Amino acid sequence: MVIRTPDQRLRVFVSSTLGELAPERRAVARAVSALRLTPVMFELGARPQPPREVYRAYLAQSDVFVGLYWQRYGQVAPGMQVSGLEEEFELSAGLPRLVYVKAPAPGREPRLADLLSRVRQQASYRTAGSLDTALGRYDDALRHLRQARDLAERSGGDWLAAGSRVQLGILNVLRGRLDEAQPLLDEALDLSLAARSTPFVTLCLTAYAWLAIAEGNPERAALLEGAAEGLRRRVGLSAWPHLRRVETDLVAKIRRGLGASQYDQAFSTGSRLTQRQQ
Repeated sequence: MVIRTPDQRLRVFVSSTLGELAPERRAVARAVSALRLTPVMFELGARPQPPREVYRAYLAQSDVFVGLYWQRYGQVAPGMQVSGLEEEFELSAGLPRLVYVKAPAPGREPRLADLLSRVRQQASYRTAGSLDTALGRYDDALRHLRQARDLAERSGGDWLAAGSRVQLGILNVLRGRLDEAQPLLDEALDLSLAARSTPFVTLCLTAYAWLAIAEGNPERAALLEGAAEGLRRRVGLSAWPHLRRVETDLVAKIRRGLGASQYDQAFSTGSRLTQRQQ
């Protein structure tokens, strides 16, 4: 399923339960349109595809995520462990996020309260750890990312655990602790695949590229970096904003190790690899 728009404006996915926040959804759609962006709204209605397939397709083609939350957690479909509302947030990992929580909320459902609590804590720890990594403050980054990992283990959720582990893996590569990085990245990739989180899968591929260059294998690093970028392009993702500096440094290292021509060839080959081939 493709979102068809007449131009290349950024797409803003708006996530909320539908009934209780209908006025707010309309207000957000108007505000997004006023900024000359395209609001992407999942509304129930007659369509041939199952609802989950629709909102997953919409999210894969969006550039920004806006979450609106008040009291309702939403329905958990048969065979699912979480509601569509929570899965939309999980699938938005890697997109810039704006989260709005309406208050007061005297009737907030427990699962929504739990989700919002985990989001606040995890986002705080992981963002701090990512920024510390980008700025070279590795001791601070290690403390924040370990806190994020511990929170993920207590609260559950593959996407939370994957995010903390992959960034701990990158940090250990940068600190020269390659033997500690490999198992963290392997765990992160397994969790990302289990959560069906394409953004975290791409981040894992980039992290493996860091590991490859640290182990003296620039050709493998170029293939992996190409695979990450190829996957991002196929689903319409951008590089993680807070890790762009780290990824830019990675590309520069690989280019120096291989030379521009050989890097471009290996990167191009990697970008065409399927997930099975990776």
